[in-house]
Amino acid sequence: MPEIKFVDVISILPGSIAEGYRQLQGIDRSKDDRIVKEVPKILFVTGPRAAGREPITNAILSKSANLKRWKYLSTDWKLSQLDPNKYDYIDELSLNDLRRGKSIIYEGFDSQNIDSKIILSTLSLEQGYSYVIDGPPQIINNLPKDGTILSTSVWLTAQTKEQFITGAKKISNNEVKDLIDEAAKDIIFYKESVTKFDHTLESGWWEESYDNYELEKVVTAFV
Repeated sequence: MPEIKFVDVISILPGSIAEGYRQLQGIDRSKDDRIVKEVPKILFVTGPRAAGREPITNAILSKSANLKRWKYLSTDWKLSQLDPNKYDYIDELSLNDLRRGKSIIYEGFDSQNIDSKIILSTLSLEQGYSYVIDGPPQIINNLPKDGTILSTSVWLTAQTKEQFITGAKKISNNEVKDLIDEAAKDIIFYKESVTKFDHTLESGWWEESYDNYELEKVVTAFV
């Protein structure tokens, strides 16, 4: 059962964002391209779950050896066993250390396991790597803007309610109504925050011959 301890995370060199931040304080990054290249890059893929943000993220990862998944931490060890590529276990004591260190940018509950707490921490990132993460659109509000990471955001959507319904059915026939209701709330958030997103793309993942060339161009430019 994989477990992340706070002391283990901050001891990783040169991957520790905490260490990287200490090294970079007071330095003008615009005058030193070598420093900019070391900052972790994040491709944030979001939009309603019915638009396929998770399967599309999985597809992106499968096609690019240069991208790593920014993994969620969870106090529920079962998540790390069910999907070790997406989750790492963290105990409550270590989680409290992360909170005190102010490295957490998202803390909520897993969409498919609503009793399971999930956390995103910048201390999980290593300098010089490019990452992709899918998740709730609200994460956009907390992505650091202080230069400790470089982020690109992609909003995935559909053109019609019928397309969202088709996408919802591909996820779970038993949750179609909940997924559509969730999509409506996410769209409201998007309309109120549209200027925060770098790219808005039609998903189309519900089609058998799905191949999003526009998204591929974004990923290629990002990497």
